[in-house]
Amino acid sequence: TNLVLPNINTSTFPTVEDFTFTCRRRMLGNLTADQFALAYTGNIAPSLKSASPVHYWRSTDQSTSVHEAVCKKRGRWHLITFGSHGRYRAAAVNKCVRAAGQIQRGVLDSCTNSSLATLPARWRRKHNVSRASRGAGWWKWKAFTILRRLQGLQEGDVLVHADYDLVLSHDLSALF
Repeated sequence: TNLVLPNINTSTFPTVEDFTFTCRRRMLGNLTADQFALAYTGNIAPSLKSASPVHYWRSTDQSTSVHEAVCKKRGRWHLITFGSHGRYRAAAVNKCVRAAGQIQRGVLDSCTNSSLATLPARWRRKHNVSRASRGAGWWKWKAFTILRRLQGLQEGDVLVHADYDLVLSHDLSALF
């Protein structure tokens, strides 16, 4: 039986048995009709909004998603991390070392790790970013490093920031 959704040409719409969707070379299966409609058309069903753990999605009037930015554009995916110094820096470096396998498999396109040493000295002094304060300067470096990396990306690229201590599985495809 064909699923009927408003404003959709149902002659090309898959049957209920075919609720799979491929995004970034990852097959998503066993989707509900509402999940499939979101992936296939960008329509956001009220049931998905109400079930979301994210306040924005529970409260927004937005009814369509711009999922094309993730699933249809050929944007590249970039991971960044930061470790201020010592063992924190080593953990950030190790995160990118582990991500190298994801880059080789085409799941991820790059991984960049930053530290206090890679931040401009003038900027560090101006914003009191150092090892002496909590969060290596109350985490002011986070917005700076993310903005700096975003400025180097192309339209449609996706940037993911992962703290140095976030444990990533050996397969990052669930994130992308």
